Amino acid sequence: MQVESETPPGGNRDGAIDIGSARQHGVGSSPDPRGGQKLSQRNVRSRLWKLGYRPVAVYSVSDAENGKRPKGDAWQERARRDPPAAVAAPLEADATNTGILCDGLRAVDIDIDEENVAGEVARLAEELLGAAPFRLRSNSPRRLYPYRAAVGEPTKSVIAGACGKVEVLGRGLQFVAFGHHETRVDLEWSTPLTAVPRAALPAVTEDQIDAFLEACRPLLGIKPKAERPHQANSLASIRPRASEKERKRVRELLETTENTLDRDDWVRLAT
Repeated sequence: MQVESETPPGGNRDGAIDIGSARQHGVGSSPDPRGGQKLSQRNVRSRLWKLGYRPVAVYSVSDAENGKRPKGDAWQERARRDPPAAVAAPLEADATNTGILCDGLRAVDIDIDEENVAGEVARLAEELLGAAPFRLRSNSPRRLYPYRAAVGEPTKSVIAGACGKVEVLGRGLQFVAFGHHETRVDLEWSTPLTAVPRAALPAVTEDQIDAFLEACRPLLGIKPKAERPHQANSLASIRPRASEKERKRVRELLETTENTLDRDDWVRLAT
């Protein structure tokens, strides 16, 4: 699979994206990086596939029963085809929103309506995970940051508190990337995702994800996780280390003692 050769805004000739530079091209729901024109959802899906993403057909917001759900059964399997079904099949009138399969991605979804808290969580994401394009909408402080998993295809992680939750989406899930929100506003991007190859998204480890979620806990009114003492350290605090002289004496006794005990007896002696 090859990515189109033209250089997108904020990019260079080999296709790498400078996120900071690309942001100056403005916010748009699905702009064409070559000319600033809006793309049809059909063209959005085609471009996303060329950039390494796996598009998903998502029900339109006018379908109150299905909302933001992907259309059809086994949608994950259909999104894993080459090309994905959403790219190969015609656009359907009841599924005009476009999602992205999160296999191999870590999509940080900030579901918080308090502007100050949402802004602080977003700051932590950029500080601890790296600068990335983010999805937003005009009537909410909520954001979503897509990252690449450094290793494998991790599954979902989530923390939830009194003022909302932070989800890190992974394998088998999707996020709606283009189209309309149920509140009838466009989904927008700080940097057009149709100009950012998947390979250019910052890669994050699970240690980074854990550290980010732990830093978010106080903001959501959640107590920090209690640290479990390392077993070796706990035993060391209960049983002081034997001196070299004592260890030597034990070895001598073991060498001269006939082994008539079974394993359970030796365990009882040791404790």
